[in-house]
Amino acid sequence: MFSGIGFFHLAHGHDDPLSALNTELAQNPQLNDALLVLPEAFNLGRPYAEHGVPAIHREAILSALSGIHSAYKISFVVGLIEPDGKPFSSAYFVADGEPLLICHKATRDGADYDACSDPDKSNPVILPDAAIVTAICNDLSCAARCENLAKAALEAKKSLTVFCIPAAMYKEGGWFGGAMLDCPLYFPAKPYECHVVLANSYADGQGSFITDSAGIVRRRLLGDHRQKNQISIFPVQT
Repeated sequence: MFSGIGFFHLAHGHDDPLSALNTELAQNPQLNDALLVLPEAFNLGRPYAEHGVPAIHREAILSALSGIHSAYKISFVVGLIEPDGKPFSSAYFVADGEPLLICHKATRDGADYDACSDPDKSNPVILPDAAIVTAICNDLSCAARCENLAKAALEAKKSLTVFCIPAAMYKEGGWFGGAMLDCPLYFPAKPYECHVVLANSYADGQGSFITDSAGIVRRRLLGDHRQKNQISIFPVQT
Protein backbone atom coordinates (compact mmCIF):
# COMPACT_ATOMS: atom_id res chain seq x y z
CA MET A 1 0.00 0.00 0.00
CA PHE A 2 2.69 2.50 0.96
CA SER A 3 5.76 3.31 -1.10
CA GLY A 4 7.45 4.95 1.89
CA ILE A 5 6.96 6.13 5.44
CA GLY A 6 8.08 9.50 6.72
CA PHE A 7 7.76 12.55 8.92
CA PHE A 8 7.09 16.26 8.53
CA HIS A 9 9.32 18.11 11.01
CA LEU A 10 7.73 21.47 11.89
CA ALA A 11 10.42 23.80 13.23
CA HIS A 12 8.74 27.11 12.38
CA GLY A 13 5.56 28.47 10.80
CA HIS A 14 3.31 27.09 13.52
CA ASP A 15 0.80 29.87 12.83
CA ASP A 16 0.13 28.41 9.37
CA PRO A 17 1.09 24.73 9.47
CA LEU A 18 -0.73 23.84 6.27
CA SER A 19 1.28 26.37 4.28
CA ALA A 20 4.45 25.06 5.89
CA LEU A 21 3.46 21.51 4.94
CA ASN A 22 2.49 22.43 1.38
CA THR A 23 5.82 24.21 0.88
CA GLU A 24 7.68 21.04 1.78
CA LEU A 25 5.35 18.82 -0.25
CA ALA A 26 6.11 20.93 -3.33
CA GLN A 27 9.79 20.12 -2.86
CA ASN A 28 9.15 16.41 -2.49
CA PRO A 29 7.22 15.22 -5.56
CA GLN A 30 8.22 11.59 -4.87
CA LEU A 31 5.74 11.23 -2.02
CA ASN A 32 2.87 9.61 -3.93
CA ASP A 33 1.52 6.63 -1.97
CA ALA A 34 3.58 7.48 1.12
CA LEU A 35 2.47 7.53 4.76
CA LEU A 36 3.46 10.83 6.39
CA VAL A 37 3.36 11.46 10.16
CA LEU A 38 2.64 15.05 11.25
CA PRO A 39 3.35 16.50 14.73
CA GLU A 40 1.16 16.64 17.81
CA ALA A 41 -1.38 19.50 18.09
CA PHE A 42 -0.81 20.39 14.43
CA ASN A 43 -3.78 22.78 14.55
CA LEU A 44 -2.64 24.73 17.62
CA GLY A 45 -1.46 27.69 15.53
CA ARG A 46 1.55 28.49 17.75
CA PRO A 47 4.40 26.67 19.49
CA TYR A 48 3.15 23.87 21.72
CA ALA A 49 4.29 25.47 24.99
CA GLU A 50 1.97 28.46 24.50
CA HIS A 51 -1.40 28.01 26.18
CA GLY A 52 -4.90 28.56 24.82
CA VAL A 53 -7.44 27.02 22.49
CA PRO A 54 -6.40 25.91 18.98
CA ALA A 55 -6.25 28.71 16.44
CA ILE A 56 -7.24 26.35 13.61
CA HIS A 57 -10.30 24.13 13.75
CA ARG A 58 -9.72 20.39 13.56
CA GLU A 59 -12.01 20.08 10.53
CA ALA A 60 -10.02 22.65 8.53
CA ILE A 61 -6.89 20.54 8.93
CA LEU A 62 -8.64 17.25 8.19
CA SER A 63 -10.35 18.68 5.11
CA ALA A 64 -7.07 20.03 3.76
CA LEU A 65 -5.25 16.75 4.36
CA SER A 66 -8.07 14.82 2.67
CA GLY A 67 -7.63 17.10 -0.34
CA ILE A 68 -3.91 16.39 -0.44
CA HIS A 69 -4.61 12.67 -0.27
CA SER A 70 -7.07 12.92 -3.16
CA ALA A 71 -4.50 14.72 -5.28
CA TYR A 72 -1.33 12.80 -4.42
CA LYS A 73 -2.41 9.63 -2.55
CA ILE A 74 -0.36 10.68 0.47
CA SER A 75 -1.81 9.29 3.70
CA PHE A 76 -1.38 10.98 7.05
CA VAL A 77 -1.28 10.35 10.77
CA VAL A 78 -1.78 13.76 12.40
CA GLY A 79 -2.07 15.02 15.96
CA LEU A 80 -4.89 17.51 16.59
CA ILE A 81 -6.49 19.27 19.56
CA GLU A 82 -10.24 18.79 19.56
CA PRO A 83 -12.51 21.89 19.43
CA ASP A 84 -14.54 20.96 22.53
CA GLY A 85 -14.74 22.98 25.74
CA LYS A 86 -12.67 20.30 27.49
CA PRO A 87 -10.62 19.10 24.54
CA PHE A 88 -8.74 15.90 24.02
CA SER A 89 -5.45 15.72 22.17
CA SER A 90 -6.12 13.21 19.39
CA ALA A 91 -4.56 11.43 16.44
CA TYR A 92 -6.34 10.86 13.12
CA PHE A 93 -5.61 8.73 10.07
CA VAL A 94 -6.37 10.49 6.79
CA ALA A 95 -6.61 8.47 3.58
CA ASP A 96 -9.56 7.31 1.49
CA GLY A 97 -12.99 8.08 2.91
CA GLU A 98 -13.66 9.98 6.12
CA PRO A 99 -10.75 10.72 8.49
CA LEU A 100 -10.50 8.06 11.18
CA LEU A 101 -10.02 8.85 14.87
CA ILE A 102 -7.18 6.60 16.03
CA CYS A 103 -6.75 7.57 19.66
CA HIS A 104 -6.72 10.27 22.31
CA LYS A 105 -3.79 11.20 24.52
CA ALA A 106 -3.94 9.47 27.90
CA THR A 107 -1.30 11.36 29.88
CA ARG A 108 -0.93 14.98 30.98
CA ASP A 109 1.99 17.26 30.15
CA GLY A 110 0.74 20.69 31.28
CA ALA A 111 -0.73 21.77 27.93
CA ASP A 112 -4.40 22.70 27.48
CA TYR A 113 -6.06 19.35 26.86
CA ASP A 114 -7.80 16.71 28.96
CA ALA A 115 -6.23 13.30 29.46
CA CYS A 116 -8.48 10.47 28.26
CA SER A 117 -9.09 7.36 30.35
CA ASP A 118 -10.28 5.33 27.33
CA PRO A 119 -7.84 6.48 24.65
CA ASP A 120 -7.80 3.87 21.89
CA LYS A 121 -10.61 4.09 19.33
CA SER A 122 -9.22 2.57 16.11
CA ASN A 123 -5.77 1.75 17.38
CA PRO A 124 -4.15 0.00 15.65
CA VAL A 125 -5.51 0.92 12.22
CA ILE A 126 -5.59 -2.27 10.17
CA LEU A 127 -5.31 -1.81 6.40
CA PRO A 128 -5.14 -4.43 3.62
CA ASP A 129 -1.32 -4.39 3.57
CA ALA A 130 -0.30 -2.47 6.69
CA ALA A 131 -1.03 -1.94 10.39
CA ILE A 132 -0.56 1.48 11.98
CA VAL A 133 -0.08 2.01 15.72
CA THR A 134 -0.12 5.51 17.20
CA ALA A 135 0.98 6.93 20.55
CA ILE A 136 0.92 10.69 21.06
CA CYS A 137 4.17 12.10 22.48
CA ASN A 138 4.57 11.30 26.20
CA ASP A 139 1.98 8.52 25.99
CA LEU A 140 5.13 6.52 25.33
CA SER A 141 5.42 6.46 29.12
CA CYS A 142 2.48 4.00 29.07
CA ALA A 143 4.82 1.16 28.16
CA ALA A 144 2.31 -1.65 28.64
CA ARG A 145 -0.26 0.07 26.44
CA CYS A 146 2.30 0.69 23.68
CA GLU A 147 3.51 -2.89 23.79
CA ASN A 148 -0.03 -4.28 23.68
CA LEU A 149 -0.88 -2.08 20.69
CA ALA A 150 2.25 -3.18 18.87
CA LYS A 151 1.43 -6.83 19.57
CA ALA A 152 -2.12 -6.36 18.26
CA ALA A 153 -0.81 -4.78 15.09
CA LEU A 154 1.68 -7.56 14.47
CA GLU A 155 -0.96 -10.21 15.10
CA ALA A 156 -2.73 -8.85 12.00
CA LYS A 157 0.26 -10.22 10.05
CA LYS A 158 0.48 -7.40 7.54
CA SER A 159 3.56 -6.86 5.43
CA LEU A 160 4.20 -3.47 7.08
CA THR A 161 3.71 -2.38 10.69
CA VAL A 162 4.38 1.25 11.63
CA PHE A 163 4.48 2.80 15.11
CA CYS A 164 3.65 6.50 14.63
CA ILE A 165 4.48 9.19 17.21
CA PRO A 166 3.01 12.68 16.61
CA ALA A 167 5.06 14.71 19.09
CA ALA A 168 6.02 18.04 20.61
CA MET A 169 9.17 16.97 22.46
CA TYR A 170 11.36 19.79 23.73
CA LYS A 171 14.30 17.69 24.92
CA GLU A 172 16.75 16.17 22.49
CA GLY A 173 17.50 12.57 23.35
CA GLY A 174 15.35 12.53 26.48
CA TRP A 175 13.16 9.63 25.38
CA PHE A 176 15.40 7.97 22.84
CA GLY A 177 18.93 8.27 24.15
CA GLY A 178 21.78 9.06 21.83
CA ALA A 179 20.95 6.72 18.97
CA MET A 180 22.57 7.80 15.74
CA LEU A 181 22.01 6.89 12.13
CA ASP A 182 22.43 3.18 11.47
CA CYS A 183 22.42 2.44 15.22
CA PRO A 184 19.71 0.85 17.39
CA LEU A 185 17.11 3.20 18.82
CA TYR A 186 16.47 3.13 22.54
CA PHE A 187 12.69 2.86 22.80
CA PRO A 188 10.74 3.15 26.07
CA ALA A 189 8.33 0.41 24.95
CA LYS A 190 9.41 -2.61 22.94
CA PRO A 191 8.73 -1.85 19.27
CA TYR A 192 8.90 -5.55 18.33
CA GLU A 193 9.11 -5.63 14.52
CA CYS A 194 7.59 -2.21 13.88
CA HIS A 195 9.05 0.67 11.96
CA VAL A 196 8.99 3.70 14.28
CA VAL A 197 8.32 7.22 12.96
CA LEU A 198 8.41 10.33 15.14
CA ALA A 199 7.35 13.77 13.84
CA ASN A 200 8.30 16.63 16.16
CA SER A 201 7.48 20.35 16.29
CA TYR A 202 10.28 21.77 18.43
CA ALA A 203 13.25 23.27 16.58
CA ASP A 204 15.58 22.64 19.52
CA GLY A 205 13.95 19.44 20.70
CA GLN A 206 13.92 15.81 19.72
CA GLY A 207 15.01 15.28 16.14
CA SER A 208 12.33 13.60 14.07
CA PHE A 209 13.34 10.10 12.97
CA ILE A 210 12.44 6.87 11.18
CA THR A 211 13.63 3.35 11.95
CA ASP A 212 13.52 0.18 9.96
CA SER A 213 11.58 -2.81 11.31
CA ALA A 214 14.64 -3.98 13.25
CA GLY A 215 14.75 -0.73 15.24
CA ILE A 216 17.77 0.69 13.42
CA VAL A 217 17.63 4.46 12.84
CA ARG A 218 17.57 5.15 9.09
CA ARG A 219 16.55 8.81 9.05
CA ARG A 220 17.11 11.29 11.90
CA LEU A 221 17.47 15.05 12.31
CA LEU A 222 20.36 16.10 14.52
CA GLY A 223 21.91 19.42 15.50
CA ASP A 224 21.14 22.34 13.21
CA HIS A 225 19.09 20.12 10.91
CA ARG A 226 16.30 20.40 13.49
CA GLN A 227 16.03 24.14 12.82
CA LYS A 228 14.17 23.96 9.52
CA ASN A 229 10.94 22.46 8.27
CA GLN A 230 11.47 19.32 6.29
CA ILE A 231 10.04 16.04 5.11
CA SER A 232 12.02 12.83 5.18
CA ILE A 233 10.94 9.51 3.70
CA PHE A 234 12.21 5.95 4.13
CA PRO A 235 11.20 3.63 1.27
CA VAL A 236 9.30 0.47 2.10
CA GLN A 237 7.67 -2.29 0.12
CA THR A 238 4.33 -3.85 1.02
